[in-house]
Amino acid sequence: MKKIIFLALVLCPVLRLGADSLPFRSGIILAAELSSAEQKISDFDEADYPDLPRQNRIYAAVTLTLFPGRALSRHDYVLSAFGNDARCVAIRTGDGPWKCLSGDIDIAEKGKKYGMLFILDSRVAGLNPTEKLGLKCCYPPEKHATTGLVFRNCRDRALTPASRVPSGGILAPQK
Repeated sequence: MKKIIFLALVLCPVLRLGADSLPFRSGIILAAELSSAEQKISDFDEADYPDLPRQNRIYAAVTLTLFPGRALSRHDYVLSAFGNDARCVAIRTGDGPWKCLSGDIDIAEKGKKYGMLFILDSRVAGLNPTEKLGLKCCYPPEKHATTGLVFRNCRDRALTPASRVPSGGILAPQK
């Protein structure tokens, strides 16, 4: 009986980690959300999105921690949404500002949360309470390059600040 209680105490945090966060190529994903609330992005050039007017945009944010020694650039990942790849437009550290051009993370700090921001077409994505999209690494090897990820749709509410995302994560159940 003592062994069963011991195993239950040891495995419960592991099972919880698996339910609310998800390992991926560069670290651990803690949250994935969609929101139509406009995001302030420094160094952002509207000319990069001539075919996607503001009223047809939905923002997809991924909150994560990086494995030790890992770096992060907005050029590292794209988000596959219903046959289209959306490039990462900005990254941030913690609750800091979204940075388009100067946001690279050279070496991850232990325990620090980071974010990646993507812009999708709201006529295709964000129509349901949850959306399964693919977070795809742009660099080889191809094996394990794409992580299927269920995004929660916040509708017009703000994205959850990194400081309010617990270290165990708040991911929607992965289908």
